[in-house]
Amino acid sequence: MRLVKWLMLPAIFLVCATLLTDSPAARSDAGASDMSKPTNHFYFLTPGSIDFKTLLMPPPANNSAQTRDEIAWMLELQNTRTPAQIARA
Repeated sequence: MRLVKWLMLPAIFLVCATLLTDSPAARSDAGASDMSKPTNHFYFLTPGSIDFKTLLMPPPANNSAQTRDEIAWMLELQNTRTPAQIARA
């Protein structure tokens, strides 16, 4: 299940990047001369423009096996970290 979440991140990034920028390379009517000109057009999302609940999976229940496995994994990482990792954090 954790892998599915990581696989969704690039898709979400591409959707956001496509919506936020106006790139000549993304337009089908762009000519060769348009490719050399940088564009400074940014489009911002409004809170209602994308329903992120449909893009993102809901979190697992607190008493699910997945949640217990993730907590156990985090505790294992915490207990096996080195002094250098602790100092860096």
